[in-house]
Amino acid sequence: MKQMRSFILIIVISFWLSGSPEALAGSPPAATGNALLLSDLHFDLLADPAIVRQLIDAPVSGWDSIFASSKQTEYAHTPHDANYPLIKSALSAASTQGAIDFVVTTGDYLRHDFEKAFIQAGGAPSEFTDFSSSFIHFRPLSKFQSTSH
Repeated sequence: MKQMRSFILIIVISFWLSGSPEALAGSPPAATGNALLLSDLHFDLLADPAIVRQLIDAPVSGWDSIFASSKQTEYAHTPHDANYPLIKSALSAASTQGAIDFVVTTGDYLRHDFEKAFIQAGGAPSEFTDFSSSFIHFRPLSKFQSTSH
């Protein structure tokens, strides 16, 4: 019991010496810019089976036009992962929020069970590594990249 009183006394004296908790917090920092946080995109590159072979065979620089040619224009809904129209819409909406100073992405870029779905969509196991690695170079966020900051 005596130890508890001593502990409480130390805490009270510490707050008294340092000022109120509000004083400890200080002024909030000035605004430093706008960030876009993207997490758990689960982009399903394979959502439209009609274009999968084109995506596999094309260089990543041609993917935008392949996705644009897709007849799949509706957004994916639960339980499906995000298709191109949904990703494009989300990024377009984000771009209307003003200048983006930096983008933070926290992972989970590709659909669930990507390798299994790739094989089921007609990709060969020997093509999987190259195709999935190509995604790294697909820049749907390029409109947010800037050299002015």
